[in-house]
Amino acid sequence: GPAHHKTSEGTWITETISAEMEKKMFESHQILALNSFEKVLKLQLVCQNSKDGFQVLQKFLNEKEIPSPQILSLKFSDDRLTVYLTGPNEIVTAIKEELKNNSSIKMDADIYSSIAATCSGVTSPQILEKILQTLKDSTIEISDVWMTAMSAVILIPSANREKALHQLHTLI
Repeated sequence: GPAHHKTSEGTWITETISAEMEKKMFESHQILALNSFEKVLKLQLVCQNSKDGFQVLQKFLNEKEIPSPQILSLKFSDDRLTVYLTGPNEIVTAIKEELKNNSSIKMDADIYSSIAATCSGVTSPQILEKILQTLKDSTIEISDVWMTAMSAVILIPSANREKALHQLHTLI
């Protein structure tokens, strides 16, 4: 491009690079580690918006004196807030027990597990494709996928957790 002087010729690239060298110029994407939560609960709350639904959940936890779980996902759609959460076994068990008699928060009967594949660089579509293919080949059904800049998180039925972890370790 043009340099800062009117009389400059600009920048000229006169050397070609090999395909191998070009590949090295771009960031590589690979799975560095797998992390998993054994028990993930799916809760649904009827509400007018995300904030109201979240406040109902917080009020429930405070009233029952249950420590805050880790919120994995919140999704509001059709007057319903869907919450995926996890935490230490004591917290998850307490939530499950207290929700048995709760009419405003519904818990899905299925128990899920999550597996997060932490990646180098950014999470590329190629990494997600490898994860999906590996689990498909192992006949493991995926319930949900969440993407962040550095990881791909899959949600699967809890019964398939060990098998999925074993299969995904082949990608590291």
